[in-house]
Amino acid sequence: MKRALLGLVGILLGATMALAQAPERWFHIRVVSTDAKGEIVRVNVPMSVAEQVLPAIHAKGLNDGKVRIHGKVNDVDVRALLDAVAKSPDNEFVTVESRDENVRVAKSGEYLLVKVRDHQGKDKEKPEQVDVKVPISVVKALLADTESKDELNVLAALQALKACGDLDLVTVTDKDQTVRIWVDSRNTTD
Repeated sequence: MKRALLGLVGILLGATMALAQAPERWFHIRVVSTDAKGEIVRVNVPMSVAEQVLPAIHAKGLNDGKVRIHGKVNDVDVRALLDAVAKSPDNEFVTVESRDENVRVAKSGEYLLVKVRDHQGKDKEKPEQVDVKVPISVVKALLADTESKDELNVLAALQALKACGDLDLVTVTDKDQTVRIWVDSRNTTD
């Protein structure tokens, strides 16, 4: 009897844990202007809401959660480029070092990384810096389940992003503003 009762409790506990939902993931954007107006813009969107809204948007180039890229952008086949990067080993794909700026595009572990460092910007005290970090799983999701080679699946990428944990996606700083785009489980940007 004890074994049966313990077994039943174990099954109920397991079922309860399986039914427990993961905490809501939030997509955040914060733009802080450092000019005289000093404006701050904060956007906090539950990813579950974004998943529901994205397929409902039918705007130029965006339909049903997929964006049409019209084959090539500036003579680059974006799908082929993303697919090659996703399948490649860790690598530094592009490095540009000049007197004005340094640019680096690389794959490291499970991330596609882009870093830009401006050296000769308008304001040498606060040169522009750009950091982009995108999980490869999100890159692969962009390429998934599309009817055309000219589409990227933004909805699938958003769903893949939900599974990535807390993550800074984009940060940009310069003399005029700071921009941060990230995902976490908090409903505020502070």
